[in-house]
Amino acid sequence: TIISRVMINKFKEFDDDIDIGNEDDGNDQRNNKPKKIRQQLNDYSDYNQLDGPSFEQIQDARDIFGDAFDFDEFDDVDDDNENEMYDEEERPIKLTLKQREEKIFNSLRLKFDRNQLVNNFCTSKDDEIRTIDRPERYQNILIGRNIPDDNERSIEAEWISQLLVNKIKESNDNTINDLQPTDFKSSIENILKFIQVDNYEIPFIATYRKDHFRQEINRNHLWYIYSLDEKWEKIFALKYRLYSLIDDITLSAKAELNFDLLEYEKNDIINEKRQLIDHIQRLNNEINSLKQLEENALEVIDNNQFESDDVKELDRERLLKLQESIAVTQIEITNFKSKLSDNSTKMNEINEKINNKKYLYKYNKEIANQIIKLFPYDRYINLSKSCYNEYELRSILKYLDTIIKGCLCADKQNNTKTSISKDKYSKYLTLIPNLHDFIHLFCINSSDFGDALRHGFKCDPPITPSLDVSLMIESFILDNHIIIDEKSFSYALEVVVCTELANEPTIRKESMEVYKQFSYLSTRPTAKGKSTINPFSELFGLHYINNKPINDLLLYDKSLYIKLYEAQSQGLITITITTLPKIPSMNDLSISENPSSYEIYINQLKLLQLYQPSTLQSDELDEQIRINWDKLREKLIISMLKKYLIPQLEMDLHRELLRVGRETIIEEASENFAHLISYGPFRPLRLVSEEDKLEAKRLNYKNPPLHHEDIKDLLLSTPKLPFYGSVMGIYISNGGNKSPICFGFVDKNGLLRGYDLLPNRVINQKKDKIKQFLLDYKPQVIVINSGGGLFSKSLAMLIEKEIIPEVIKEIEIKKKISFREKQLALMNIDSNHMNNDDDDLQDDGEYKAHVLILKDDVSQIFEHSPRAKKMFPDLQPGIAAAVCLARFTQEPLAEFCNMFWSADATETFGYELLFLDIHPNKSLLRGIRQPLLKALERKLVDAVNDIGVDINQMVSYDHLSGMLAFISGFGLRKADALRNAIRSTLKFVGNRKDLLTNKLVGSVVYNNSIGFLRIRDENYDLDDSIYNVNTNEEDNMIDDEDDYNDNEYHHENSHKRLLNPLDNTRIHPECYVTHDFTIKICADALEVDITKLKSEKIIKKLIQNVRNDLIKRCNKHIKWLNLWKYLQRPSFNSTYTEEFHKNNEIIVKNLSTELNDSLFLLELDEYADDLMKLNKGKRRLQLEDIKEELRYPFLDLRYPLQSIEPNDFFTIITNETDYSLHIGLKVGVIVQSYIDDYINNSHVQKAIVRIDNGLRGVISIYELFDEKINTYDVNIKEKLIIGQSYQAVIINIKKDRLSLELSMKPSLLEKKEEYWYRTKYDSSSYSKYTSWWMNSIIYNKKLDKYFIEDEALAIYTEYESNLNKLTSSLLSNSNNSNQNKNPNTDYSNVHGRLLRNIYHPLFANVDYKEAESRLEKDNKGDGDVVIRPSSKGPNRLTITWAFQKKFYKHIDIVEKDSRTNNKINVNSIGNELYIQEPDLPDPYSDLDEIYSGYIEPMNDYILAITKLNESKHFHRGSPDEVEQTMRNQILSEEKKGIPREKQRIPWFIRFEPNKPGYFAITWMSLNINTTKPVKTELFVIRPY
Repeated sequence: TIISRVMINKFKEFDDDIDIGNEDDGNDQRNNKPKKIRQQLNDYSDYNQLDGPSFEQIQDARDIFGDAFDFDEFDDVDDDNENEMYDEEERPIKLTLKQREEKIFNSLRLKFDRNQLVNNFCTSKDDEIRTIDRPERYQNILIGRNIPDDNERSIEAEWISQLLVNKIKESNDNTINDLQPTDFKSSIENILKFIQVDNYEIPFIATYRKDHFRQEINRNHLWYIYSLDEKWEKIFALKYRLYSLIDDITLSAKAELNFDLLEYEKNDIINEKRQLIDHIQRLNNEINSLKQLEENALEVIDNNQFESDDVKELDRERLLKLQESIAVTQIEITNFKSKLSDNSTKMNEINEKINNKKYLYKYNKEIANQIIKLFPYDRYINLSKSCYNEYELRSILKYLDTIIKGCLCADKQNNTKTSISKDKYSKYLTLIPNLHDFIHLFCINSSDFGDALRHGFKCDPPITPSLDVSLMIESFILDNHIIIDEKSFSYALEVVVCTELANEPTIRKESMEVYKQFSYLSTRPTAKGKSTINPFSELFGLHYINNKPINDLLLYDKSLYIKLYEAQSQGLITITITTLPKIPSMNDLSISENPSSYEIYINQLKLLQLYQPSTLQSDELDEQIRINWDKLREKLIISMLKKYLIPQLEMDLHRELLRVGRETIIEEASENFAHLISYGPFRPLRLVSEEDKLEAKRLNYKNPPLHHEDIKDLLLSTPKLPFYGSVMGIYISNGGNKSPICFGFVDKNGLLRGYDLLPNRVINQKKDKIKQFLLDYKPQVIVINSGGGLFSKSLAMLIEKEIIPEVIKEIEIKKKISFREKQLALMNIDSNHMNNDDDDLQDDGEYKAHVLILKDDVSQIFEHSPRAKKMFPDLQPGIAAAVCLARFTQEPLAEFCNMFWSADATETFGYELLFLDIHPNKSLLRGIRQPLLKALERKLVDAVNDIGVDINQMVSYDHLSGMLAFISGFGLRKADALRNAIRSTLKFVGNRKDLLTNKLVGSVVYNNSIGFLRIRDENYDLDDSIYNVNTNEEDNMIDDEDDYNDNEYHHENSHKRLLNPLDNTRIHPECYVTHDFTIKICADALEVDITKLKSEKIIKKLIQNVRNDLIKRCNKHIKWLNLWKYLQRPSFNSTYTEEFHKNNEIIVKNLSTELNDSLFLLELDEYADDLMKLNKGKRRLQLEDIKEELRYPFLDLRYPLQSIEPNDFFTIITNETDYSLHIGLKVGVIVQSYIDDYINNSHVQKAIVRIDNGLRGVISIYELFDEKINTYDVNIKEKLIIGQSYQAVIINIKKDRLSLELSMKPSLLEKKEEYWYRTKYDSSSYSKYTSWWMNSIIYNKKLDKYFIEDEALAIYTEYESNLNKLTSSLLSNSNNSNQNKNPNTDYSNVHGRLLRNIYHPLFANVDYKEAESRLEKDNKGDGDVVIRPSSKGPNRLTITWAFQKKFYKHIDIVEKDSRTNNKINVNSIGNELYIQEPDLPDPYSDLDEIYSGYIEPMNDYILAITKLNESKHFHRGSPDEVEQTMRNQILSEEKKGIPREKQRIPWFIRFEPNKPGYFAITWMSLNINTTKPVKTELFVIRPY
């Protein structure tokens, strides 16, 4: 429900019954219900007015806006005049019902919070979208677009066809080379017409208009065409802007009006107007006098009625003369008023011309002609007509803007100079107005040069002047009285010429092509990168790229540059783009200076040849003068390249690479999201062989194949809805044993039936609590979120191994007790009613429950979403998340769709989807989330339309209704409006036509959506009868029934009404309501006469026959079932081979993949040809789809949701990846227990250890020593003591077992990461480490072919060696200084600090001086940190935080470890880290959490404060400098004449040098002569 229906449409339900207000049209239609409505209103005493809301409406409003909602506050709209408005003369007018509704609605919008109105679709934009019969997604884009004509559509199709062919070739890895753009033009024209004219959405076109475009075009290509159509509109807008500017220029150049003459005419008209007004005023006075005489005459006549006739006649004659004079005077007044009206019209015309001269003639005529001279518009119009590149069009516009700006600046009469930005180009043209005259004396202008470059021929340049350059400049300065020296003039000349050349579109385009062709990218690590990027880092492979061609980044590795740019912004690498001179030398050119890489542009584009005039221009010209002028031209070209063009090209290329990278990431993220939403409801599956799983991986399928029995169940279940069982959701908030366990139980319809919460303090009762919950509700599925980590895994095992068997046992006991009680009761009645124990127990069936663990990203988002508070206002967020998890198990797609229904503060719907982990580089899309959301929305549209939705189910269940918005034609607002309309009118949709006949949707939206809307009765599943298996061969036609009447149908008798089975298929009503295609196909397949039987009987009989044939095929042909094992439809026109055994012989047959049923032999080609002849359009593929849909109606080919795979489970549970946890990683371990194992009949001692992240590891006795040992001589218990901490190295990771294999061999502990990385190439160690490498994403990661791997490894090894030498030196110094201390100490101490073996990129074994020195030496600041040992004790660490450069704060951290009774291990970090600040009592789990949750928030706050510098309120100086600045500010204001009492108090925020971590806000009293005018307050930065 939305507020518009609650508050405004409350009038509409009374509109047909009661007269509200005085309607002018008098068409008040009443019926016989007013008493009933009045009684309904009187039931609610507080709102018993005739036009008040009902009780239900008040409840709906409170559901939306809270219990405190009060309608009186909003219904009281202008109490005194609520039904009135006023006309121009302020006379009251009664409001109509519609006007009053609009008035109240506008008042409501002002009362409520904007975000609340947006989320409930109550804005004026929402009203407009709901009203217009057009797909909602089309209304959100291209607003106000005019429908292109056929000619424009043909041009657009030609442009799109070229791009589409490239896209198709790219998606097929360029294996298809024979495709030509012309082959696709007509198809694209049809598609564009569907989109632009018919308003068909992409799912409709892809499903029902396949016959109108080539088969190579799939749905993704249709979306691509749709996006290009959007881009076309942007290109069209750019062209329109260009042509508008050109029109302004040409119109101004042809200006013929004399505005001075217009002013003279205006003055004449004003004088004439004054004279006319005087005449009218005089005549009005005369007529008033005449009317007074007339009245006197009438009075005399009345008084002289008893006089003689002669007297009376004289009086009458006098009266007639007066009346004639009055009439003549009135005619004169009328004539003068007419002239005055004409005068006003002339005045308006002249005023319009004068006032709008800036519009009519935007530029001065001389300026316009100068612009045309520099910008020959006819050339650029022709260039733009054939240009469909946004970058090139913007270049033309930028060039035109540059020319216009220069001409305006050069105009001495221009009054708008103050509004023009004063860059160097504008500055020098303002200073030297006639500079273009000088330029044209010796070189061609930029537009002519661009034209020459475009066509490849040399323009006729001006004749080289006979005077030398310096003399020419001196003469020009003197002649034009310019106050400037020769050097400045030369610089101004360079600025103007180079700016125009560098902005000329053709020069930029051609130069960019050369730049891309000959530019190469290289990367190198910074000092920070060398210490951070190790061989197992995600950035390894990107930091030593050498000379990678730029075109590779634009064509192949499209997302690489944005990753490199992000790494550079983090200070890890540096990116350099160089232009390599790989072309022949330029010996034939007279270059005065070596232009280095610029020679590429000069040679490739032949810039000097085209720019320099011919040497044979004039034989009389002095050679040295000619050389000097040529040198000037050459200098200008080189300066243009060096200072102007190439820097612009670098910026343009940078933006293009970022754009291409972002587009690629968006495309990849949308594909990952498509896979994420491709899973269907959970369904238990049978196991498949390992060979089949390996085959799926080899074929790059993301899911293992299905067992043939599962496929059989799937095919035979259509068109029933997917398996929806009751589900119990178990949600562990925040993960770990310390979090409460939340339970939520939903029935098969997804409705919440029970919930509970187990607090942490009684966590030991979890087994009994869960057991009782299972006994109470008996869920069919138990789902646990993965956010609990290892606790989720152990809980799942507890439920599966212990709790469920105990529950089954108790249920059996209760069954037996209940059965015995029934026996005793029946013994007293009749012993014949006794039943067998087993038979009765089998009636109820044995209780079974499936346990699975699922990723909880969706439920986590829901836990913190406003949707949870709105849907479950009285429940804990964890319980709401448990319910979401359970519903996700039933229908994952619905929960993803629901995430799109919430808007953030920026009114962006779908923002919750951005929290999903859909791409590892999603963070690189900061600031451009709208394109990503648009791509994700399209994937949701595809997914929902693939499976269709039950419209009645969408209306009945709110948690499933989110899918309706993504049906073709709908959107959030239209879906919400339709649900409310059905609820208030139909209650139940019994026929697809009901939506149209009841005007619930418009015809356009209806055509788009109706094929994807299912009609079925969930209360009386008629599908069971329609799709029931008919085992008899005889004709079981159903009995004749009366035709149902749609208008007499009601929900209460829905069980008696036969639903149309075609309404539960994807077949569009145009094929069985508008036309009879489907009925005829069914009749021809059954070979019956369509005129003798009802269509319902024919359809039902055909479906039954097809279902019988399908069962036979499924039972006999397992190989045919295996064709479906990857949930892809077999091609209907292909064959497969199958073996049959007959008489001990093997017979191989080729069988059709198409079902051999009564539809198989239909000649659809002939039928399609007949339809074409009858002008019913192309229908061949559509007929084939009808045939398939009759066989498999609404077949859902989504892979069933399953529990997490072991490899994925390892990453989800531990939050570790192959980059963060890998072989060769040194970790701290704590010994927990010992085990004895036997390998090849050999006894092996092993120790069970645990590492910092909670994972279990195993250390074999053989992994303690480098040399061979006799296991009988060594006891592992003596070497590894329980509770003690040690350092070990990972040698294998068993993800399926959530365990590690570790080693403590001294030789392995000494190995660097470079050694472990090279083991993937080492055949000798292949068998030892292959199990990890082969399953690692690092092994399968393709390194860039331009990456120098050996050099990168060598540099890292060198850096690691230097670091180890430094550490060894510190240890050696420490040992020497502490040699007299306790020799039993097991750790070294340097400067009172415990040296720690902590593997973290921010950790270093240094003291505070060295830490500060490192931060200062590396030029770090603004938030960088060094984590180091503390001098306060072995259980402490210190963070040295660079609050700002040279401002360091030392933060004390206390370590605790509950695993070892707070005994700190030098090789690991405690699991509880406490920051020693009174407002931070809660512990952090690790150093990363401290950095992200403590340091980074404070860095963000500091950045926000220092940004005040933009508004001049942040000062980086010392306190004295700040005080002096404030004094100067006050004195400066005084000099401007502003007295102190009217000045604003000056204030600044600055760093407090004596207290790092603090800011000081400083302000000064306006009375600066007081003793202490400066006031200061300190405030500290906190992370919250």
